[in-house]
Amino acid sequence: MEDVEQLQLVVGQNGNRYVEMIGAVGGELLRGATVELRSATAEQNCATAKLTSATAELRSATAELRSATAELNCATAELRDLQTTMEEVKQLVIVQIVKLLLDQL
Repeated sequence: MEDVEQLQLVVGQNGNRYVEMIGAVGGELLRGATVELRSATAEQNCATAKLTSATAELRSATAELRSATAELNCATAELRDLQTTMEEVKQLVIVQIVKLLLDQL
């Protein structure tokens, strides 16, 4: 019986040491994981900031493109008007030339 009690005492003491060792190792692992998580969070925050900045630049470029497109559409309309006017002038000149030629006959 004394041997069993002695064995229980040794196992109990060793068990406590193992629990302390496991706790220490677990604590170190938890601290290491926390540091890695903080680092990963910082990297993610940096990437998010870069993405936000790139999105703002893209929106700005899109607005500039829309503005340029509107200017191009306006210039195209003006060019069409000019072409129409030139056609009208051309027809008037032809009519005048024909009148002059007919007057000469």
